[in-house]
Amino acid sequence: MEALNKAWTENTDWQNIVDKAAGCVFLGVPHRGADLAYWAGNAALIMNVLTGRGNKRLVRAISRSSNEWKKVGSDFRFRATNIFIASFFETEQTGGKLIVDQDSANLGLSGEKIRGLPRTNHRNICKFGDSREESDRFLVLGNYVTWIAESALGRGQ
Repeated sequence: MEALNKAWTENTDWQNIVDKAAGCVFLGVPHRGADLAYWAGNAALIMNVLTGRGNKRLVRAISRSSNEWKKVGSDFRFRATNIFIASFFETEQTGGKLIVDQDSANLGLSGEKIRGLPRTNHRNICKFGDSREESDRFLVLGNYVTWIAESALGRGQ
């Protein structure tokens, strides 16, 4: 989202992306933030103390109440009116909770397709391999990529 936001607002080499982008598929992206960011923040604090590598700022940025995350999403929604969007959320819990649920995955765009990706949690939603389960997930995504391509071709892009 941020790459497209920058391309829309800055006269950069990224302009080519804007000119060619017909759609986006988001996998487990918490467009409206995630409730589990609170717990991740505690883990980041502990990691920072133990290893110096915890990133509490990033965790704050994705919490449900984050102004930073809301601004990125708001800027994107304002500009993404001419591209096709498919957003997928997790259907299985990670650590006893859905990290990116249907509400969190929803960008709030007219025409956006929002769907749970079968048998996915926050750890595996972006992983695809040779197993039957992973192939089934890839088929679902393939249908949405086809929808984006056909929709873009239908309007002459």
